[in-house]
Amino acid sequence: MPNVDPTAPERLLCLASSYTHLADDLCASIVNEPAPIEVLERHITTIHMATFQCGTSLGAIQKLSLHQTPEIRDVVTSIRQLRNFTVSAAHHLMAAVDIITDADVAPGGPIPLERQVAIDAHNEVHLARSLLPLAPASVAEAAERLAAELQRQGLASQSTVDAPRVAISLAQHNALRAIARGSVQVYDIGGNPHLSTRDGKLTLATLRALKSKKLVQLYERPGGHRSERVDLSALGRRTLVTGISKFPPHEGSPLRGATAAPTRPAKTRGR
Repeated sequence: MPNVDPTAPERLLCLASSYTHLADDLCASIVNEPAPIEVLERHITTIHMATFQCGTSLGAIQKLSLHQTPEIRDVVTSIRQLRNFTVSAAHHLMAAVDIITDADVAPGGPIPLERQVAIDAHNEVHLARSLLPLAPASVAEAAERLAAELQRQGLASQSTVDAPRVAISLAQHNALRAIARGSVQVYDIGGNPHLSTRDGKLTLATLRALKSKKLVQLYERPGGHRSERVDLSALGRRTLVTGISKFPPHEGSPLRGATAAPTRPAKTRGR
């Protein structure tokens, strides 16, 4: 695929992918890692990058010559809310680092499970994770709505660029939508691949077809889950966006405007 800058909807799909990766990382048992502080700080860096991506995505949308319709306002509001939740999630992870640091845990050493510090740190990680469960689906939905609105306003050239087009079926397009929402995994059970997805119509045959067209890629989930997450490639993101005009999103989608509600403000302890 030629090296071209992503369009605004593609930036949002890339952001959705970042949140899927982040969710997988936060599901792992961080406090039991050999070096929990290093792992937490790595995740904090990832969260800061997601926050930055939210900002660049908003900037890309603002540069478009769009009429400020309710659809566009909803997209912008959802990304701004998500950015705020992401900042709060980072505060919870920083609080977990402070808890471990204040407990005088040896650098690089594991936390004994019987100690209260492990419980407190785990609770902060759980609070961070609970802020972002719907982030991938919410951002992917926003990307589709933005692409559809660009086309409706006659600005399709700003949602697509000249690039190799890949012919796909409706089933394959719907599979790309599900993958963009971070809801597709492949498990190895007895040496045989099994698909896990909230879309009951997605099959391994469809997934293999997408893989052969270089529209998706797989990566191993952390934490010993013996599963792989299915993610969109750059070409897959472009193909999903360009397919909006041919396969418009369903009206009244349950994912419309979905965002996670914050639990409580984070209290970062001083070091």
